[in-house]
Formats: sequence, C-alpha cells, structure tokens
Amino acid sequence: MLFYKISPDTFIVLELFILLSIFLNLILKKNKECINISTTVLIVILFLYSGGSYAKEVFLSNHIARISFASGFWISLFFIYVIVIDSLKNTKPVYKIGVVLLFLLVFTFFTVGGFLDKIDIMREFYVRKSRFISEISTHMYLSFASVLAASIISFPLGVLAYKKRKTTQKIFAILNIFQTIPSIAMFGALILPLAYLSKHSRVLSSMGISGIGFAPAFIALVVYAMLPLVRNIYSGLRNVPEDAKQASMGMGMNGIQLLFMVEIPLAIVEILTGLKISLVQTIGNAALAALIGAGGLGVFIFQGLGEASSSLIMLGVLPLVFIAITAEYIMNVIIMFASKRMNGYD
Repeated sequence: MLFYKISPDTFIVLELFILLSIFLNLILKKNKECINISTTVLIVILFLYSGGSYAKEVFLSNHIARISFASGFWISLFFIYVIVIDSLKNTKPVYKIGVVLLFLLVFTFFTVGGFLDKIDIMREFYVRKSRFISEISTHMYLSFASVLAASIISFPLGVLAYKKRKTTQKIFAILNIFQTIPSIAMFGALILPLAYLSKHSRVLSSMGISGIGFAPAFIALVVYAMLPLVRNIYSGLRNVPEDAKQASMGMGMNGIQLLFMVEIPLAIVEILTGLKISLVQTIGNAALAALIGAGGLGVFIFQGLGEASSSLIMLGVLPLVFIAITAEYIMNVIIMFASKRMNGYD
C-alpha cells in the first residue's frame, strides 16, 4: 500500500536529508559522480526509514495488517539504480564494488536495527529464514558449478574451433541451436531421458540423478553457459597479433608452448569477459531451475506468483539481482587487473 501518512520523526529526517544534500552539493560541487551517489544513498535511507516507521505505526494499531512497499517504491528504486550505474560508468571497478558494499551496509543497518521488521518482505524473510539461506546457497552452488563445468568443456572446444577452422562453423552451429531453445523447454526435454537412464542404471540412480532436481538443471545451465565462453575463447585467440606468434615460433616454441605462453595470456581479457557474461547469465537462468525441483531463489519467485504475493516474489528477485550485479563487478575487477598485467606483458 502507499505510504500516505508521515510521522513527525520522518519530517525531521526529511529536513536533515535536505540540509545534508545541500551540504554535500557545496563540498562536492566539482564531483558530480560523488553528488549523485551520496544523494541516492540518502534517498534510499529516507525511503527505508519512512517506510519502516509507517509500518511500525500501522502494526501497533492492527497486528494482522500486512504493509508492503508500493509500486512507486520499486520504480523509484529502479531509477536510483539507473542513476548510480550512469554515475559509475567511467569509474574503476573497485569503486563500483565499494558502492555496492555501501548500499549493502545501509540495508544491513536497517535490517539488523529492526527498522524494517514490520515490512511485509521482511516478515516473509523471518518466516522462511532457514529456507531462504538454504535456497540461496543452492542457487549459488548450482550457478557456479555450472559455469565451472562449462568452462572445462568450453576451453578445448574454443581452442579446437581456433586451431581447426573446418570445425568452427559446426561447433558454433550446434551451440547456437541450443541457445535458441527456451530454458523451460530445455528443462522439460531433459526430464524423460534422465528419468529413463536413472531407472535403468544403478550407478546413475545411486548418484541421485533423475528426471527432476539438480541433474537436468545442471546440464541445461552448462549448455547455456558454453556459447559465450567458446565464442570469447575463439575470438580472443584469433585476435592475438600475428607478429607475436611469428616471434614466438622464431624462438623455437612448439604449438602447445605458443598456446599457453603467448596466445592465452594475450587473449585472457576477452576470455574473462566471456566468463563474466556466462556467469551473470547463469545466475539469472538458475532461477528457472525451481520449476523442476532443483531449488534456488526461483522457489520464492514462483511461489509468490502462485500466491499473488509481490513481497514473496521480491524476496527471490532482490538477492538474485544483487548476486548478479556483485558477480559482474567482481569479474570487472579481475578483468581490469588482467588487462594491466597483459599490458605489462606487451
């Protein structure tokens, strides 16, 4: 519901917010990025404080009332995100991670301090706290394990596509076909063959492989994660300067030495970029794994859809978005250091 009542305490916070905004604009007038970031942080603090205060007032008068953030809050939060992203576009990845941690610190302060306890999404969290921790662990394990397996498979495929030009078109044709299959259809297509194999193989059955659960979700996510990895490995190796290859071969390097000592180090930035794309994509796709009993944050999303509960949906969506953004920024930091090292290598 909309917060149409504002307590006197909130008015005081609002006045302090305006004064602090004016102060920040005066001392940071030459740094627009800092002004934008600091102002958005203050706006988030104001939203959380006013929302939490109102929710407590309503709860004191009616203990069975459910108070949730209205659509205006989530739309405002989206535009705050857009402002922050625009302000950080020319900054170093390390600063981006710092801003993410700053917003996390603000949210942690309000949750640990109990300011948001009566908001619907937090009440859903406290009811499902142990389940939430379990599902977020499952989601991260499924995502990272899938990307790791995809990386192990994709590396030789990318090298093969680069070394053997006749196989390039075939490899990418197959991967492109898999990429066009909708995620839900892929999960569904794996149910029958895996169920059949599990029924007729004691080894697979003892490993817990079946038509639903972890196995089909893992296989589907691995397949989806492979295309950006193979594509970037191939294009990265192909973009290695010919002069560097000729010089290395002139020094007596064989094909394997050339690949691991020259070509991969020079292509590492593009390879890591493919890994970043694959990781962020897999974190998002893993939400659909809940449809076949594999768990993850999608459990709350689809349960919320079934119950028409926006708070339950956001309980799954918000940590999912946070994990994806954090993973992207961490990968950007790794890519930045790899790029500096590659430039030093040059």
